[in-house]
Amino acid sequence: MVDITMLTTFFGWCSVINIALIFGLFIRGRILRNFAVDLFEVSSDEIKLVYLKAVMQYRNGTLLLSVTPYLALKVMTWNS
Repeated sequence: MVDITMLTTFFGWCSVINIALIFGLFIRGRILRNFAVDLFEVSSDEIKLVYLKAVMQYRNGTLLLSVTPYLALKVMTWNS
């Protein structure tokens, strides 16, 4: 049976992994931006806009689906 401490641990690790992926995407976007401009012949501004929107959506999903349940479970187990 799954208890609150197991769920807290699960959502904590999900949050850590997703936040690390967000930082990885940020670094990747900084490093490989010029490569995509040369490869697809798209303007740099368009790539910045699309990439920023994608990272922001991933960030919002992480906050909604990983960090918020983790914080709620931590508050539930705070006094126990």
